[in-house]
Amino acid sequence: MSAEEIAKIDSDAKAKQEEAARVAAEMKAKKEAPLTDDEKATTLAALNSGDTTATLESLKFLRGKAPKEPDPEIVDTIQPLLANSNKKVAEDAHAALCAWSPEYKKKADLNVAYRGFSPVGDSKRTVTESTPLYPGQIVQARYSPSFWFAAEVLEALADGKVLVRLCGGSRGDMSLPRSQIQLAPEEVDQPNKLASFDDTPKPRTWTDSTGKNKVEATYLGIEDNKVKLRRTDGKGIAVPLDRLSEEDQAFAKKL
Repeated sequence: MSAEEIAKIDSDAKAKQEEAARVAAEMKAKKEAPLTDDEKATTLAALNSGDTTATLESLKFLRGKAPKEPDPEIVDTIQPLLANSNKKVAEDAHAALCAWSPEYKKKADLNVAYRGFSPVGDSKRTVTESTPLYPGQIVQARYSPSFWFAAEVLEALADGKVLVRLCGGSRGDMSLPRSQIQLAPEEVDQPNKLASFDDTPKPRTWTDSTGKNKVEATYLGIEDNKVKLRRTDGKGIAVPLDRLSEEDQAFAKKL
């Protein structure tokens, strides 16, 4: 090719790059631009209308924005929609709130991290001998010298160690000293502590529906209509709820 042809190709490529940059800058400015008074009024009315179609359209519009300054009124109006019975509305409300509330997005991202198997940041929230721990509590555990991982407390053991299960299915259950356990950041969602548990849950005698078979075990929870127990030898078991005695069924349901 001649020098002129090469120069023409370079010029066209530069022009395309500049046009792409211009379009990207315009889109960024549009996303970051605050809502006009009319846009805000229309959006708030739709979110408060109870009309699913109008609500979803407004949430889609809000998801496409990236405001530099959060609007408390918009945030407060989106918040109740997180609990909407319509799954799509709830999901879109979550996405819109992530766009409009940096604090909510930080918490949401942290909770996603604590459901996975990748390392999490050092919370520096030390667990001591007197720190209350309960089954289901989300903590961070360190089984290697370098990293902390999200974990679920299964049981605070009598020997002072803590039986945990790493989140994300990366490893099996493990018993760790409290020096290798830390509390998760306060922003991480936690299950409610069961009122009937003290800080170190004790095993009790569980009896099957025939009354013939019994086992000493600690209650860990109910999942898929099965009662999860931890035997005194450390082995975990899951017993169908209807296979337990009526008394134990009622006890498990109460917990």
